[in-house]
Amino acid sequence: NYTAGFAGTSAATPHVAGLASLIKSKYSNYTNAQIISVIKSSTDKVSGMSGQDFTNEYGFGRININKALSSSYSWELVSWNANKSLIGLSPGDTAHITVTAKNTGTTTWLKSTSPAVLLGTNNSKDRSSIFAANGWVNSGRPARLNEDSVLPGSQGVFEFDISVPAKPGTYNEAFSLVAEGITWFNEQNLVIPIKVNGNYSWQFKSQSASKNLVGLSPGEAVTLNLVATNTGDTTWNNSGLGFIALGTTYSRDRLSPFYTQSSWINQARPTKLVEASVPPGQDGTFSWTISVPYGSTVYRENVSLVAEGVTWLNDPGLNYYITVNKIYGWQFVSQSADKNLNGLAVGETAQVTLTARNVGNTTWFRTGKYPFMVGTTYPNDRLSAFNDVSWPNGGRPAALPVDKTFVLPGETVTFSWTIKSPQTVGIYRESVSLVLDGLGWLNDPGLNYYIVVGWADVLEGIPMPATSGLTAREQHLSLSGCAEIPSTHYSISGTLVGDQNGMAWQTSGGCGYGAWGVAPPAADEKYYINMRWNYTSQNGQPIYTNKAWYYRKKIIVINPANGKKLVASVVEYGPGIMSRVSGLSPEAMTALGAVTNSNLEYHWYLNQAAVPGPLN
Repeated sequence: NYTAGFAGTSAATPHVAGLASLIKSKYSNYTNAQIISVIKSSTDKVSGMSGQDFTNEYGFGRININKALSSSYSWELVSWNANKSLIGLSPGDTAHITVTAKNTGTTTWLKSTSPAVLLGTNNSKDRSSIFAANGWVNSGRPARLNEDSVLPGSQGVFEFDISVPAKPGTYNEAFSLVAEGITWFNEQNLVIPIKVNGNYSWQFKSQSASKNLVGLSPGEAVTLNLVATNTGDTTWNNSGLGFIALGTTYSRDRLSPFYTQSSWINQARPTKLVEASVPPGQDGTFSWTISVPYGSTVYRENVSLVAEGVTWLNDPGLNYYITVNKIYGWQFVSQSADKNLNGLAVGETAQVTLTARNVGNTTWFRTGKYPFMVGTTYPNDRLSAFNDVSWPNGGRPAALPVDKTFVLPGETVTFSWTIKSPQTVGIYRESVSLVLDGLGWLNDPGLNYYIVVGWADVLEGIPMPATSGLTAREQHLSLSGCAEIPSTHYSISGTLVGDQNGMAWQTSGGCGYGAWGVAPPAADEKYYINMRWNYTSQNGQPIYTNKAWYYRKKIIVINPANGKKLVASVVEYGPGIMSRVSGLSPEAMTALGAVTNSNLEYHWYLNQAAVPGPLN
């Protein structure tokens, strides 16, 4: 539909298309929508538009190539303000800043759509600001536009927080606007002055404690208090960067022996400022609990104030003078022996040990006025039946080892000594504890060594068939043969009338021999024992190599009802499996004060050369 005329939109279109090409060549990453926005926002409004931004006849106005290409993004600083004075801030403080800017360019500012317009760090551009805070896009971009879009000629707002760093000084934070990924705007000298205070100092005002600090006991808890005056130019805070804490000194950050895990910040920080903030010239309070240690008896607990992560404050030399009562205490760690103590022979020796921990607050010494020793107890200083010539004395088995001249609180030490079993067989509980010789006894945990002297339940690898059970009163065994009569039985006149109860052969129909088929020595038969010895196979047939081992072995028999003991000789087998556990000769039962069905105890007697008979 071409005509001879060239006017209206037909004439305008190639000019607009040409401008679009020029914009694209200058800003190659612009989208079509962004190019259209630049063209529209840079037009000149003609008189026929009567002051309107858009009309159907003139559209957005006459295109202006120079404006479109040279002043697409520009701004003018309208104002900036903060919610508090930025002169005299303290480390860890925050402030809120608002910047108002006018769009003096030809391009609409956008909040989110690329290219977004942001506030950026300046001098130098994109630097990482030490005032960056939560809410910043990144450390070089404090804020986005509040508004979704800002047309040319309109105003936009940027808001952001700053977080005051630990380093004191005067800062000039410079910012400008940037079309992200496109170009920085013109300079507008947006420089925000900030002064960070750096003078931390304090003056002692008062100190107190919940109880007298002289004469405390280990484990005791005490509350300490301190009031301090802020004599610096920086507000103290109890949270955030540079919060004011109480710290240990002499030396700084020393690990305190009074550390209380449940309430302290850490072992070098008893507490922090009680108040949320304390301005210069005002008083701050500190309160903390100490747990009295098991250590030295005199302390000077030195403390001062610290702006955590920033600097230590001046040190007025504050300390708390604390004394702790001397306490001796020990804790059982372990005990041992170089052999099984449940079956020592008479006169046998063994090496025993005791490992103990010093849980008092006083050092133990090997020598001196009050040497540290192991002592016998129940009763204290008892003359021990296990006394050996190597002991300091009969009630002191051992001192501290020669290579351990002292034991500090909290340390462990092992005592070692020799015991020599007594001549009297039996069961012993050798009780000991620790003693400061010449001064007094420590706590008694009830330690003892269980020792059996004279017998065992295993001999040469052979266990006792039974160690207790019902016992029968047996008849005599023949000593010389079937012709033997009771009146000739090993000087019958020496046998009690009550024990002259006949010969086994007379009732059994045999010759009355023992299980080994020979006449035993008179002493063995007088105090013999029978039991179902473990020398037969499963089918009941004898294993003679084992059977021979049992013959005339010595057994100690104990009557727990009265404590009487007797050595008996193995010369017989029995009784029947459905019957009792064991049987004893009449004389043996009489000597033990036992009757048929008495419950007796049996063990291998370690002195196998012993002559059978009573031990009591």
